[in-house]
Amino acid sequence: MNTFKMVKVFLTSIDSGSFTRAGEILGYTQSNLTQMMKTFEDELGLPLLIKTKKGVEPTSEAKLLIPAMRAMAAQEERFLQEADEIRGIHRG
Repeated sequence: MNTFKMVKVFLTSIDSGSFTRAGEILGYTQSNLTQMMKTFEDELGLPLLIKTKKGVEPTSEAKLLIPAMRAMAAQEERFLQEADEIRGIHRG
């Protein structure tokens, strides 16, 4: 699965506090996000989220990865912006 996509799903889930709200933001169902995060956890070989009565929270292991994930998401956004700018230059 696309790591950038999984990072975005993870960050949106913890930022919004729940899979339901993250799904509304990203256009996925809650069950889709649950399965995506399970797959991501399996690929990484460590748990990332804890389900609570209030929603989801990052595990202690995930908290260590959050700064790198945020940097990765920011870098992807910069990459996509630059690609858009290049396409704009070629179109104009």
